Amino acid sequence: MNLLAQLKDLNAYEPLDVKTLTNEQQRGAVRAINLIKEKRNGKLKGRTVLDGSVQRLMYNKSETTSLIVLSDEIRLPIVIDAYEKQDIATADIAGAYLKAYMTDFVIMKFTGKSLNVLYKLNPKHTKLVTTEKGAKVLYVRLIKALYR
Repeated sequence: MNLLAQLKDLNAYEPLDVKTLTNEQQRGAVRAINLIKEKRNGKLKGRTVLDGSVQRLMYNKSETTSLIVLSDEIRLPIVIDAYEKQDIATADIAGAYLKAYMTDFVIMKFTGKSLNVLYKLNPKHTKLVTTEKGAKVLYVRLIKALYR
């Protein structure tokens, strides 16, 4: 529930009325996927991500990849800091991606159990829910960036 509350609290999306969407927009909507993993300290961490498979043909791979740090680039400073007995701290920026505004018009759809949580967070969403192939769906426009 925390991960969906964070989306709401940081205004990461705005719900859409399906009647205002074209068939192409509905077909091109990316699915929201909720992932949960256990951290090293035993706490559970949740994250809502996009199923980017729908968008693969729309973007060049260089536009959608994130830069990564090579292992040696991380290890060497750590070894030096340890040798010099430096104090080291780490920090986690909660919802880091949710601080970045989207420039593209991206439509995402919530289905399944996520909708029950969204109803509790904002009962107004229930008016915009539609049914597709027997499943309830809520379409939203992303205002902030999500993981893919």
